[in-house]
Amino acid sequence: MKRRAILTAVLSTFIATQALAAPVMDPEKLFDAVKVFTDKVLVLNDFIEFSEFDLSEVKLINDQVPVVELPPAPVPKVQSKKKGAKKQLVQSLPPPPLTGVEAEVRGILSTLPQAFYVGLKRQIYLNKIPVTLYPKETPSFAKPLKLYVKIKKLHIKQPVTKSDGSQAEQVQLRIYGQLKDKQSDTVILKYYDAENVFFALDHQEAPQAFAAAADRLMRDLALYLKLRY
Repeated sequence: MKRRAILTAVLSTFIATQALAAPVMDPEKLFDAVKVFTDKVLVLNDFIEFSEFDLSEVKLINDQVPVVELPPAPVPKVQSKKKGAKKQLVQSLPPPPLTGVEAEVRGILSTLPQAFYVGLKRQIYLNKIPVTLYPKETPSFAKPLKLYVKIKKLHIKQPVTKSDGSQAEQVQLRIYGQLKDKQSDTVILKYYDAENVFFALDHQEAPQAFAAAADRLMRDLALYLKLRY
């Protein structure tokens, strides 16, 4: 009995030491920029409603488009106000053609909401977070968190050369996220985060590459949620 008591005490001390030694994840290390409004435990929030994904004002920067100095716009001549005088119209210059990489990036924008949803669902499962993800209005009995994600910027950078000598396109995907308690309308978290996306042009790799980036961005959010459950 004495030996068992000693072993129990040693085991308890080991478990306590491990608990103290376990690293605590700092939210500022998960995101590029973050503001935490409340550190309350979220065990009563049994759903996450992911019904708001904003693509309305995506800022697209293309470093691969050469800077062209446009000629000055023609100045219209002053016309006589006599009856029958014709107005002189100034035609606007046509927009520059899209480069291959920009066309490919624009072509996958509509797939991003689904990619983020699938990524968050996967990360909730991998991190064993006890919530149910819902893509629209949650049931009336739920106590949901409401997630809003906005694509802020897509920055097409110069291609990079991989170790095998092949070229890969490089795009930075930057998002803004907001998490709130839906019932009380209390904001819990606001943050900015970004991931770099690499893919070969004209090889149908962009959708998978952006989906992987969305998964990594949702992993950061899932790791934050894990701190609160």
